[in-house]
Amino acid sequence: MLQKIKKYFNAKIVKIYDNTRQHKNQNQKKHLTIVIISDVFIKQNILNRHQDVYNLLSKEMHTTIHALSIHTYTINEWKKYYIKNIKNTNCHQF
Repeated sequence: MLQKIKKYFNAKIVKIYDNTRQHKNQNQKKHLTIVIISDVFIKQNILNRHQDVYNLLSKEMHTTIHALSIHTYTINEWKKYYIKNIKNTNCHQF
């Protein structure tokens, strides 16, 4: 899935976090958080970005993914977000 996302979005960074163990009602499908940094998103609003991710992962959504949290950024958006929210804290580093 990682390579599929990287290739499709020509992504600079793709991170996939498996949060399945954090949920009480665990089933065999996964709870995932996906972070994608790509300039493909420059002229897209958040809805279109998320639709593109869901379309790309439609097979996985029917077979292996139960819940998906999507975070999409252009490279410039990521730099601003990173500096503001992550770099100066002890938060999880991407």
